Amino acid sequence: MKTKYLFLILFIIGGCEDQAITDVVQFEKELLFRANNTYYSNDKQLKFTIREVNDSRCPRDIICIWQGEAVIKIVSELPGLDSVKLSTYDNPLDTIGNFTFELFDVSPYPETSKTIGQKDYKIRMRIHDISKSI
Repeated sequence: MKTKYLFLILFIIGGCEDQAITDVVQFEKELLFRANNTYYSNDKQLKFTIREVNDSRCPRDIICIWQGEAVIKIVSELPGLDSVKLSTYDNPLDTIGNFTFELFDVSPYPETSKTIGQKDYKIRMRIHDISKSI
């Protein structure tokens, strides 16, 4: 009987992990991305890299006058397309070519006792293919 409960607990805990990060973009779906990784769509119409994360959010363990913001820079890897910066504060949505990027969250949240490297950030966002919605 104890074995059944242990298995159930392990199953529940295992199901609570973050979704896997893949380099293939699925449109209209909220996904996790990492800085300095390159991502592409199956049809190869979109290819981009999240070049940097600048995080000036107020660490959770102190009191600040301003909440700060996390800004990510997305650079298109295809000719003729530009780059955008998305912000958790005032610019969570922007477009490159036929694709709109919608930023939801940047984690982990800063703490004064921890240093967060670029590779440690997880960016939660959704990408819309606006050419298919016309």
